[in-house]
Amino acid sequence: MSSDGVVLEMNDPHQLVPAAARDDVHLSQIGHSEVPRFAALYRTIWAPLGGGGREAWTVADWRSELAQPGTEAWIATLGGHNVGMAQIGWTGQGDAGFTVIGVIPSRQGEGIGGDLLTRLTRHLWEHPAPNGRATHRVWLWTLPDEHPHTIPNYLARGFQRGPDLVG
Repeated sequence: MSSDGVVLEMNDPHQLVPAAARDDVHLSQIGHSEVPRFAALYRTIWAPLGGGGREAWTVADWRSELAQPGTEAWIATLGGHNVGMAQIGWTGQGDAGFTVIGVIPSRQGEGIGGDLLTRLTRHLWEHPAPNGRATHRVWLWTLPDEHPHTIPNYLARGFQRGPDLVG
């Protein structure tokens, strides 16, 4: 995988182009006790891609990360099986975004990622940061060659190329 990432953003909630709803996919925010499940799901998703930078994290590392103010972790299930996950958050300055989002390899290409992205993008727009500040921008950073569906899915949902991160 390349190391040159791309920033994609939305500056208005009306930019969101919803994916087809997957009513059979259940999405739930996880609590402290479910962090080991979240960590294992992360490894399942990113190991085939050569890791995503957090494959060596311990459960304690994940607990520390997910305990940060304005951070939420979500798991998508289908028929009682984990199929996707995401970490999202708010800066408290009007920005909100995706730290990580993914679908297990055996379920990619079924519309689960688009539905997950749609639901959580909507959630970021509809809920203020813990300090009460409204969301004015939803963004993410991704690698262009991470998966063939990645950038096309984001663009299809209404995200547009944003300013690349420097340094």
